[in-house]
Amino acid sequence: MRPVLVIGEILADPEGPKGMGVEIACGLAEAGISRVMLASRIGDGEIERGLVASIQDRGVDCSIIQYDCDRPTLRNRTLHPDTARSSAHDMLQWDSDLEQIALDAALVVCTVGMRHGGQARSTTDRALLTAEGVPRVLVLMQDTPALGPIEHLDIGRASDLCEAIVAGEEAFDALRVRTPSDDITRLMDAEAVQAVALAQQDRITVHAGGHVTARAIHHGPIPSAIAILHALALGQSITEAMLANG
Repeated sequence: MRPVLVIGEILADPEGPKGMGVEIACGLAEAGISRVMLASRIGDGEIERGLVASIQDRGVDCSIIQYDCDRPTLRNRTLHPDTARSSAHDMLQWDSDLEQIALDAALVVCTVGMRHGGQARSTTDRALLTAEGVPRVLVLMQDTPALGPIEHLDIGRASDLCEAIVAGEEAFDALRVRTPSDDITRLMDAEAVQAVALAQQDRITVHAGGHVTARAIHHGPIPSAIAILHALALGQSITEAMLANG
């Protein structure tokens, strides 16, 4: 099976690795996707090796994770809310390994759970550009509530390069910064997005292919996002996956 590439930050936590990229990658692997690859950059130490081992134990391929001797892996910001501190992930590098995975991917998922630096944004954009022709999805969820709203600046070009967006309720306003008076349909027209799913705690609303579908869900937003991505990885169209899952 062609790989599913997930790009996202790894956070250290006493309970194990955290971060939206980790949650999405592990969720897809545990749902039965045979090859899920996580692209990230972390510090180079015993703790970080343990974090990677924990992720691998959940079925995720961590072979393209990069290690940085000079910068730390940030801890879960619910415990350490210092947003000014630079992290290893800020320096995520574009290299031949990441390029090859992006070229071969069946699905590319860009996760935004916290602020990251310009180098990480540039590398993410490059991966999305390389993967043109395959489904590319932007997942906007706040895995760490203490962060506050995601800013459009933090998203970079990802919303322009992805055909589908799955947003948590608290992140949705980030999609409307450019044209705050417009609705989701206008956003889709402006940025060539085929579908947007707004996932709340008890409900998911999907705008796709000219249809708007809203329904109750019995699980949280992240499982809804994983269900949608799982369907895309198995070959469903973006419209089919967004309307049928979550």
